[in-house]
Amino acid sequence: MAELRLKVMLTRLLRLLSVIGPFVLSGILMIWTLILFRSIPLPFGDHGMFVSVAERLKAGDTLYADVYENKDPLFHYSLAIARSISPFGDWALEAVWLAAAAAASVSIARSVGLSTRRGAFVGLIIAPIILTGSSYVPGSSHLPSVALTLVAIALYLRSHLFAVGLILGSLLLFKLVAFPAAFAAVAVLLLVPRDRKRILNFLGGLGLAVFALIAIIAMRGEFKPYLQSLTETIEYADNQSNIGLISRVVGHVEPVFAGGNLSSAVVTLALLAIGVAAVRDLGKGRLGLNPAQKTLTAAIVMLIVNFAVIAFTGLWSHHFQIFVSQLIIIFIVFVKYLVFDPLRLNALTVAGALLLGYAVAGSPALTGWVDSLLFARANIWEQTQIPAETKALIEAGSPSTFARLGTGNDRGFARGLGQWSLECRYFGQSPLSSRYVLNETLDCFPNANFIIVDSDFREYEGAESWNEFVRASESQIAATFQCSSVGKSRICARKMGP
Repeated sequence: MAELRLKVMLTRLLRLLSVIGPFVLSGILMIWTLILFRSIPLPFGDHGMFVSVAERLKAGDTLYADVYENKDPLFHYSLAIARSISPFGDWALEAVWLAAAAAASVSIARSVGLSTRRGAFVGLIIAPIILTGSSYVPGSSHLPSVALTLVAIALYLRSHLFAVGLILGSLLLFKLVAFPAAFAAVAVLLLVPRDRKRILNFLGGLGLAVFALIAIIAMRGEFKPYLQSLTETIEYADNQSNIGLISRVVGHVEPVFAGGNLSSAVVTLALLAIGVAAVRDLGKGRLGLNPAQKTLTAAIVMLIVNFAVIAFTGLWSHHFQIFVSQLIIIFIVFVKYLVFDPLRLNALTVAGALLLGYAVAGSPALTGWVDSLLFARANIWEQTQIPAETKALIEAGSPSTFARLGTGNDRGFARGLGQWSLECRYFGQSPLSSRYVLNETLDCFPNANFIIVDSDFREYEGAESWNEFVRASESQIAATFQCSSVGKSRICARKMGP
């Protein structure tokens, strides 16, 4: 029986490969070879902070209460679980999210009417290019939300409403800011036409997921600290409260829609206009929208809601990734209405689609792809290394209490410190941090026996609260600790005796 099943599976696989064709298959293998190296997350900056949180969770710390980082709990849990399996776990997890997003893109393409070959071409070649476009940062917290959003839309198009609810319930605690758009899109689609059974199935899955996940977080003692962290995150994002509303919105939107992101937005809106024209009866026949109309409706709703989210939370260029799922959906619907043989992809069509997909991706510099190949060996090696300042801390004495002073430019300092106790939960401070965060850290770190003082822990022009915090901290360090230089950073040990 097992041999028969294996034979059937192989037969189906060969038949699928035959339908896809050698040229599309070659393109898939080529693009995913590049993706494999392009997606290596290096433990620097934000991802370095995520790695440090994962290491502290592995050590038994309570998220937000013992170790603080403002991303949502499921994101940190997933990385901690992955790193518990292997130091290459975060790289493998990144690949899983990319694969899930690509698979969902194929499913959406097939649901709107694309052939198997065209669906594979768009979902497994074009979609990965858009996923890793100009705003992509390997190891950031955005990719899981992009993948989950695409999976939710794919499941909706196949009428798996309970599963859609489960996915969106998970999205709520993976990336809170991405939840409103995905929920709004599904809600609008469920209300056109209104189907009580489908609505109840969706709400049942959503409620079950949210209840179960909140129960897990509460049992870990992290629910109340998480709610408190949301307040701090809002304060961090809304750092321009002393100016008018319009100026604040511009201040949030401008850094997000810059460079390649702006060109991506312009091209995508043009494709959207063409897509709406192609399905010009989008607003008609509310009792029977076809899959392409449903998909485009979802994309439009998500674009509107996500723009509102960015208008109040946007800070950095990579926040543009909140739109990536919509870019892919709009591209799929556009391809649906291209005029060419659905079973044959000629060279001109392929070249045009690739160029268009590259434009939708924000025309990212090709050096990013080339460098990921040239430095692949070093990037892979970096996954297993311990930062120099952490090595110096380990060599300074037996496991004890420690703290870190420095901004978010973390190099994954917590790697190798599983037996040590983190004294202060705010291990990454910022000139944008509230006075509450800075004051708590100032009161806390003198209690530690060792301190890592990062090279970027210094005064910055115009950041008065931060500069006061730096000066007060340096005064405490001089009075209580003895420091030695490790590269540009310092390792400080508590002074012995009077």
